[in-house]
Parts: sequence; C-alpha cells; structure tokens
Amino acid sequence: MFRELFRAGLRNSKAVAAAAIPVEQIRGPLMLISSGDDHLWPAEDMSEAIVARLKRNRFSHCVEHLHYPDAGHMLRYPFLPTTPRDSRNPHLRNARYSFGGTASADAEAQLESWRRSIAFIKTSLT
Repeated sequence: MFRELFRAGLRNSKAVAAAAIPVEQIRGPLMLISSGDDHLWPAEDMSEAIVARLKRNRFSHCVEHLHYPDAGHMLRYPFLPTTPRDSRNPHLRNARYSFGGTASADAEAQLESWRRSIAFIKTSLT
C-alpha cells in the first residue's frame, strides 16, 4: 500500500514544510472530501492537516471536511462503478495495488458527498 510510503515521507518535517501549499491564501470557501480506508495515500490525515493549517492562520472562509471512514480511494461522482477494488501499474513492474474501502461504502460516499458538494457550492455562491 502506498499510504505507508506517504506516511513515512510525512515524518520528514523539513520536506513537509518545503512542500506545503499555502492553502490559507485561498480566497473562498473550501470543501475537502476524504476516506478512511484509502490505501493509496493518507487522505484523512492530509485533509486534517489542511484544516489545522487554515485554523492556525485564521482562515476567514467556510471550511468543510467530509470524511467517510469505510470508503476507499475511488471517491468520484455518483453512479460510476465502484466494484473495481484494485489495479495494476505497468510502470511499476505491473505491481498490483488496492484502492481500499468497499464497493458499497464507496457508492454511499460518492452519492452523499456529491449531494453535499452541490449544497456547499450553492450556499457559497450566495
């Protein structure tokens, strides 16, 4: 799982500081969507780091973090197939990697996050 490689990299505080994106300079509301069983990267950890950075910098816009503990990496818009649970990468010696989550958790997260995203955009535009 690539997630552990990301976590190992995050222990290098100098590299993390050098790569940090100044999200506090965003000039509008922000919605983050993460899953708890993403096998490719620590989505929840990274989203929470963004939220923490915004709080530290007194971000003046609305921030919402939608988190789906049982969902995996493949959170997209609803009604797309959620049954693929892994893939192979020809650039990595055809290594097989898992997306994590379950088909049903991904489908539920896709539908709910889509609805909440639309509501967030409508609210943010008023």
